[in-house]
Amino acid sequence: KKIVKNTVQQIRQDFPSISAVFSVNCLFRYLLFTENHYMQEYLSEMGTLGNHVGFVGYGEHYNNQFVNQSMTCVVFE
Repeated sequence: KKIVKNTVQQIRQDFPSISAVFSVNCLFRYLLFTENHYMQEYLSEMGTLGNHVGFVGYGEHYNNQFVNQSMTCVVFE
């Protein structure tokens, strides 16, 4: 929960005018949130940024490394 709150705060600091946010969450992050009954709270927290749409992917890669339980956001001004 703290990481999500910090992420939302960082997005607000980096982008003073947000028209939309597009996010991709790793499948394992989704499963963790669902298992801990946190998904609705997560969606509400992300929704405070404004228009938000996203989907769940299998995972992300950084260079040649698989990254687990990650979220990638694209912010539109």
